[in-house]
Amino acid sequence: MKKKILLIIASLKVGGGAERVAAKIGSELFDRGYDIHYMTFYDNKNNYLFKGNHYCLNEDVKADPISKGTKLLLRAKKIAQYCNYNEIDTCIGFMEASNIPLVASRKIFKNKSRIIISVHDDPDNILKGNIIERYIIKKAYFGADLVVGVSLKIEQKLRGHGLRNIKTIYNINDIKEFSDLSHSPLPKNILSIKKSNYVFISIGRLVDQKNHASLIKAFNEIPLKKKFLILIGRGENEVFLRDLVSKLKLGRKVLILTDVDNVYPYLKHSDCFVLSSRHEGFGLVIVEALSLNIPVISTDCEVGPRELLAPEVSFEKKLKYPYYGKYGILIKPFDNQGHYRIQEEQLKEAMTQIMKDNLLRRRYSKGLKRARDFDIKEIIGEWERVI
Repeated sequence: MKKKILLIIASLKVGGGAERVAAKIGSELFDRGYDIHYMTFYDNKNNYLFKGNHYCLNEDVKADPISKGTKLLLRAKKIAQYCNYNEIDTCIGFMEASNIPLVASRKIFKNKSRIIISVHDDPDNILKGNIIERYIIKKAYFGADLVVGVSLKIEQKLRGHGLRNIKTIYNINDIKEFSDLSHSPLPKNILSIKKSNYVFISIGRLVDQKNHASLIKAFNEIPLKKKFLILIGRGENEVFLRDLVSKLKLGRKVLILTDVDNVYPYLKHSDCFVLSSRHEGFGLVIVEALSLNIPVISTDCEVGPRELLAPEVSFEKKLKYPYYGKYGILIKPFDNQGHYRIQEEQLKEAMTQIMKDNLLRRRYSKGLKRARDFDIKEIIGEWERVI
């Protein structure tokens, strides 16, 4: 008899890293003979492709924040009802919006399924809310049968909070799919930019976490002329970033694209990928860049990038930045004080060096070997062992 698996996530909207991971995990398990179900809270027209049954709660995205408690309880009740009616064997939650009601579905509404929750961000960032929010999240972690962290550093941090029911399973990536999608044609204006410039690219939501402002400022300081920066993503900081580009008179050197469905040809035809995030949980887009043999420069966030780009050094080791790791270049993490001049200088230094040094570019243009460590074939077996 097929095992019944329910994957729970706020939505499957194209653009989110956890959303893509959920769709891919479910689809791969479906192909391996599992009876796959998805539950989402919000409906979207532009969802990732997935295989299996889909049930949506059709919640209002713009609901009053005061109703958060009521919404949590309603989600928990719906999850328990769905699981018990459909005799679900294992539920997998993705991120806190799903993890908390999933655990509550057992505690309050007697969900009989095995419960796995997955953590996709730095626990310190997740637990930075008020005392009530921290209490609820910790209760959820301890109430699950298993907590899956998407990086070893996440596991280490959660163990520091006393958690023992935890295992690391890296985010799943379809390396062949990345390659196939990268062969799609690019707009002519992008190709013309590539012909006469060294092209840096950054892909991610235009929000404070990704800190694109520091990237733009560092790019502006690069002393070499034939350079170009492409930012791909949507988010609340779009107007602010466009104003910054205008203020620095970079209108002919920086392009912000908010309506790109397939980012892979842009990656393939760029010369270097840059991640300027304040914090991460894993760094999916780093693996995407590595898979296309694009050199990577990244903030040494406390969680994520070091594991991917410099696995030769421990988490505890203090580095001299920029650090030229085995698979990419790391710069000093951004602090919480908002004083980023040192980091921006290091970012400028690393970007300038990768432009000037042919040997350095060749050294970091062989990332596919590292990316394969996170391919479907390596990761999906880990999920089969825990469900």
